Amino acid sequence: MTRLVEIKTMAITVFIYSIFTFLSSFSINAQMLGVFRFLTGIGIGAEWNVGTALLQESWPSKLRTKGAGVLQSGFSLGFFVASAVYILMVHLGLSWRWMFRLGVIPIFAILALYKRIPESAAWSKAVASPSPKIFKTYRKYLALALLVSISITMAWWAISTWIPSYVATLATTDKAYYSGLAGALYSVGEIVGCVIFGLIADPLGRQKTSAIYFIGSLVITPIVFLVLKSAISVVLAQTVNGFFTGGIYSWFAVQPAELFPTKIRATALGVIFNSSRYLAVMGILVSSFLIQIFHGYSFAATAFGMLYILGLIVVFFIPETAGKPLPA
Repeated sequence: MTRLVEIKTMAITVFIYSIFTFLSSFSINAQMLGVFRFLTGIGIGAEWNVGTALLQESWPSKLRTKGAGVLQSGFSLGFFVASAVYILMVHLGLSWRWMFRLGVIPIFAILALYKRIPESAAWSKAVASPSPKIFKTYRKYLALALLVSISITMAWWAISTWIPSYVATLATTDKAYYSGLAGALYSVGEIVGCVIFGLIADPLGRQKTSAIYFIGSLVITPIVFLVLKSAISVVLAQTVNGFFTGGIYSWFAVQPAELFPTKIRATALGVIFNSSRYLAVMGILVSSFLIQIFHGYSFAATAFGMLYILGLIVVFFIPETAGKPLPA
């Protein structure tokens, strides 16, 4: 039963998002590109929950939370590296298609590491035991975690996707430079925020740590979009913005995994993480409508930032899991 599901699934999903990222470079129209990017997203979403479950089940209990924070920061680090590579390719005069062609690299990485990654002992033990209908027992936790996930994801997608365009509207010159710098500083703040979440979630607890990030997100959003008026001030604020609105993503890698037993952990994580990603598409459409109503980004972004209140409230209805072992 070992290596039957978790490791093999992770390898398959890495292959899916890598190959469809590579194929995106051959798109001949927007429709084809959209299909390839959708399939890429399926692979990424599936790989994330398996990788997170594997880390939680394999790392020592004293390091699980810290490792989860570092793991989640990899998303932001990837965006940062991709931005740097894109700038290099523009400098070299290469087509945007080469960015997608680099997406094939993870396939070689998983081929090299596949046989070296052990299946978690917890999973090997769980698959050998009977399979009672345990999802029904944990459906309350699933529903609560989904609400927190929706709060984090819909607000993040609506707000973060506007930053480059918003900065461009404020800049009088070098619009591309300011927009790019804003994205880079946001990624830096996001990386630090994810790591810090993992460091303080044990001593402070999951609820208090999450509350700090939700409150920080509620405060920084109107500051960025309503209080600050110059391009440079908004750009500099992106480090703090990324710390809170991006750093809260470490919640996904920390607490949800501690709510469900091993046999359904990866599945539950997939539902929590990916359901809100699909709903976020609606958020982007609604946000465009709000921009038209409010005649700009400022009030629309602040309105969407109110979604963080949902997460701030619901997180206190989820049991505190700090210091407790993973459910078997």
